[in-house]
Amino acid sequence: MLREAYFRLFDRRLLKDGDARRGEFSGQLPEGLPPHGMKGHPSHTFVRSKEFLAFRQLPLFRSMAEAILGAPVKSVWRTPLRHFIVGSKLASRAHTDRTYLDCDIGSCVTIWVPLGDCPLQAGGLLYLENSHEDAEIEPMARALGPTDRVEDRRPLTHDLKWLADATGRRWLGADYAAGDIVLHSPNIVHASTDSQTDLMRVSIDIRFLREDARCDPRWQEDWAADDGY
Repeated sequence: MLREAYFRLFDRRLLKDGDARRGEFSGQLPEGLPPHGMKGHPSHTFVRSKEFLAFRQLPLFRSMAEAILGAPVKSVWRTPLRHFIVGSKLASRAHTDRTYLDCDIGSCVTIWVPLGDCPLQAGGLLYLENSHEDAEIEPMARALGPTDRVEDRRPLTHDLKWLADATGRRWLGADYAAGDIVLHSPNIVHASTDSQTDLMRVSIDIRFLREDARCDPRWQEDWAADDGY
């Protein structure tokens, strides 16, 4: 199980009862642990491991992407790994993937894969209803939306209630279970809540482009939290 393999890279003190398979937070961060996604952190090591590469290259993912995009596809190599711990305040702000990957709606698909159970209280993804059909949401949010990341204008806002009220749209989500995946458009607005439970969220973003689409070469390198993309 990929979740267990990831947590076995950590000092057991991170895990409640030392249980790497379940992956609940013990309340204690190991001393000297580098920031998530930085060299020396298990997440940085894990996305370069044989187990991780074998999983993200499963033919099933490619087949689903080709069915959605209606054409042969190529893999976007950079595959981020998210790890949310209760109290960390690292929720994903409202955003669209297109802002980061610079692709159009017909050339890219994201496959969001939670590794293990991921209820909404653990930081599961939320989608702004039918937001991929409304081109006015992004400029409106950028002009008017509150933000707690003034140095980074790629996220639309951290205030999910404000965005729902401003657009008249609902946030939709689910209590995701092990084995669930979600495929989404690069234009749909999505976000997550802060983790409110000891069950740690671990998820990965597997992306594909149509074979004839341009891909920023920076996205063809292994993911790292400090790569700037």
